Amino acid sequence: SVFIQASSYPASATRSAPAVCMQDGQPAWKFDGVGTHLALPSGVIPRRAGYTLSMEVRPENAAGQQLLLANRSHTLGTLALLLDNGVLKGAFLRDNAQTVQLDTGLALPPGRWSTVQVGYDLSNLVIRVNEQTRTAACPGPGRYDTPTVVGGFEKSWFRGLIRNIRVRHGVATAPGGQKAAEF
Repeated sequence: SVFIQASSYPASATRSAPAVCMQDGQPAWKFDGVGTHLALPSGVIPRRAGYTLSMEVRPENAAGQQLLLANRSHTLGTLALLLDNGVLKGAFLRDNAQTVQLDTGLALPPGRWSTVQVGYDLSNLVIRVNEQTRTAACPGPGRYDTPTVVGGFEKSWFRGLIRNIRVRHGVATAPGGQKAAEF
C-alpha cells in the first residue's frame, strides 16, 4: 500500500484486513497486532478543513506502542493517534513542518470500550476520551493530504477491537460565533 512497505510489514502476518466480529451486539473490527489494518482514502482527514473524528476502541492490552490511526503515506500527513502503554498520545504536523506532540495523559483501559473523539477547527485540536478532554493549539493547515491507516504501521500495531469510526467534515460554531470542535 502507499504507507506500508514490505520491508516494514511483519513477516509473521497472516492477513492484512482485520476480522469482523460481533461484540455487545455491534460489529467491530478485530485487529490482531500483527499487520491487520484498514486503509482510508486521501481526504478523509482533511488538512485544510475542520473535522470531527470519533471511534470506539477496546484495547486487548496496554503494552508498548499501538497505532490507532495515522493520516500518512511514506511520511506523516497531518494527524497520528497511538496508545503508549495504554495512554493516548499523538502528533499533529503543521504546514510549516512543525510537529505538535499530543501527550493527553488519557488512558484507554484494556478490555473495556472507550470512546475517542477528536475535533479540529483549524486552530485547536480537542481530544476527548470517555468524557475527559484535552485541547492543544494546532494552527492549521495540516501538512499533507494523505491516506489514513487504522490499526498499525511499521512496528506499531494495534491489538484489540475498533468500531463505529466516523469522520464528519466541517466546523461547528460556538456561542458568540467562534469556531469550536463539536462532539
